Amino acid sequence: MFGSLRALTSGIILTLLSFNLSFSQTADIIHYDSGYSWRGYNGTEAPLCPTRLCHRYSMCEWDSYYTESTIWKSTNGQPGQASAFLNFRIIFPPGYNIKDNAKKYPAIIMLHGAGESGRVWAGNFNYGTTDPKFDNNSTALQNGGNEHRLAVAKAASAANAFPGIVVFPQASYSGAWDDASSTQLTQNEEFIVRLIEDYLVPRYHADINRITMHGLSAGATGTWGFAQKRPDLFAAILPMSGVPHDLADATSKLVTTPIRMFQGGLDTNPRPSAAQEVIDAFEAEGGIPRLYLYPDLEHNTWDRAYSEPDFFSWIVANNKRNVYAFDNKTVVCPGVDSIRVGFSANMKSYQWTRNSYNMPRGTERYFYITDPGSYKLKFTRPNNEVDESYTVNIGLKAGCKEREVVVVVGVGEESSDMSPNSIYPNPATDRIYITNIQSEDPGFVHIVSASGQVIHVPVAASAEGKAELNISGLDPGVYVVRTGLRSFKFVKGR
Repeated sequence: MFGSLRALTSGIILTLLSFNLSFSQTADIIHYDSGYSWRGYNGTEAPLCPTRLCHRYSMCEWDSYYTESTIWKSTNGQPGQASAFLNFRIIFPPGYNIKDNAKKYPAIIMLHGAGESGRVWAGNFNYGTTDPKFDNNSTALQNGGNEHRLAVAKAASAANAFPGIVVFPQASYSGAWDDASSTQLTQNEEFIVRLIEDYLVPRYHADINRITMHGLSAGATGTWGFAQKRPDLFAAILPMSGVPHDLADATSKLVTTPIRMFQGGLDTNPRPSAAQEVIDAFEAEGGIPRLYLYPDLEHNTWDRAYSEPDFFSWIVANNKRNVYAFDNKTVVCPGVDSIRVGFSANMKSYQWTRNSYNMPRGTERYFYITDPGSYKLKFTRPNNEVDESYTVNIGLKAGCKEREVVVVVGVGEESSDMSPNSIYPNPATDRIYITNIQSEDPGFVHIVSASGQVIHVPVAASAEGKAELNISGLDPGVYVVRTGLRSFKFVKGR
């Protein structure tokens, strides 16, 4: 079973090409190299790396199932003079075909702890440049590498399988992914962003809406910090034995992000009380994170976490296009209550729609639904890509009535004595007047042609619950005005 993965890895090394991109803020050129690691090794013992591009020193039996890769940057394009680098290991599911542009894959970014760092773990080791472990990305696979390998190797239909791409990047110093003193991306975080946006998504066909990040210990802290800076990138996060530096900011940015935390009951850094404080803060804002507390464990929660029967299947189930519904409400009573929905922070723009109509006051991350209907969010990512959420269908709560409206069709002033079920005079030539809407949603009222096509017409709404639809541009014919759950037929005259 694993032999095919090994053969696939070899084929990918031969297939992938390096390509260059420039950081907008520097003159450095970014290089992606598959099949190599960047190592600052200057010794005479194998492997000798005179150009800094060479190979890792294998430290675990599952090491060969992951392709070694690196990102580095320099001003002159010479690897020996790189100003920064990030080594990473990557694995692909059975049957993966880089030439298949139609199929998209979920992806995991896994952040290791301090003990798997490439150069220094403060107070524990400080590898010299002649040590084979120096800048050795095999180390990053020691915790979690085998569990991810087994999940990826399973058939997609198997229990707890992960039929996707997994990336293990490696930090150099003490698992330092995040900088608690800054809201700016660190060099490692910037490299990972470029890895996702310029490499994983366009070249490896990772699904931009199904990228999950998790990490252990220092990697858990890094997961919190990174997700707070770029919440738009991740469909879910799973921090293990780590809490955020800034809980208030984490709650604000990530309350709509699916989260699973793992905590040892005997751990002292962080203590269980710190993990519970995180859960309490999120729940107070309407979030629903889940805490896995293992009473008999100290700091190492990851081995137990990976054995959870739905660890990987839960990751697969999450999607960035899901709208977050606070309190899981699906029905509403118009004029009585509302449903709060939300979406990921850090999008460039938001536009909520109801029954395909833009909501004029629905241009923020959060929105309050007051009427039944089909709702979506059109959003723009930071890189200007436009996408839309999945549909949220909201029904009418039992015992409630849809909003009453009065519709009058004709030219001239509105009439207040018309029945909601009649339209007169008819045919109409210029305006449709609507009263008693009791809704802030112009999309609550729209026009449909005889063929079923929704027609957008200019709408002027007032605070008094009145609206005026300009139908002067419509062709003559039979049309229907829809107001919530009511329909009114009219004839457009010449």
